Amino acid sequence: MNTEELMQIALEMSAFEEIPADSQIFVRGDDIKRILFGVDVDAAGLMLAKQLNFDAVIAHHPPGSEAQIYGMPEVMLRHIEQMKSVGISEKNAKKALEVRLGKVSRNRNVINYERVTSVARILEIPFLNIHTPIDIITLNKFVNHINLFLSTNKNAKVSDLIKSLNEIDEISKGLTKPALRIGVENSPVGKFFV
Repeated sequence: MNTEELMQIALEMSAFEEIPADSQIFVRGDDIKRILFGVDVDAAGLMLAKQLNFDAVIAHHPPGSEAQIYGMPEVMLRHIEQMKSVGISEKNAKKALEVRLGKVSRNRNVINYERVTSVARILEIPFLNIHTPIDIITLNKFVNHINLFLSTNKNAKVSDLIKSLNEIDEISKGLTKPALRIGVENSPVGKFFV
């Protein structure tokens, strides 16, 4: 397997036709069998992968790279369309993202954006990051779980839904758990948005 095929698997699983701006192949490679995958990969992670004889490294978040410099604001604008799809006005959706978009935009001027990718090139280890496709795969998993739960629990309360989310393997094994930030646990589940 090569880096392009790895990316293509993620694109197919998330129904993307092309690589989104926040995902990228930085150092291509072939004959990949062992992959080190991390949410946030830094230079130390790349060196560890090389030392442990991994064939490639996949990061979830862009590693301070060109994808982060040029792609993040553009990808974040997708969230506006997602919010509009569930009835949130464009004005309110933009307002919800305003602070975060400003922070991302300002940070672009101070990032050492080639540090991690330069280390990958020096080590000659195939390196890519896959951000939005993995977010979409995860989102679909959550939506499918919630829809299945609600189809068999018509009178479910918000607390019941939160409890059911803890049955998802990745959540049950994780240190952070779903939490209600706004609303009342004893309320019936109405519309939901992931």
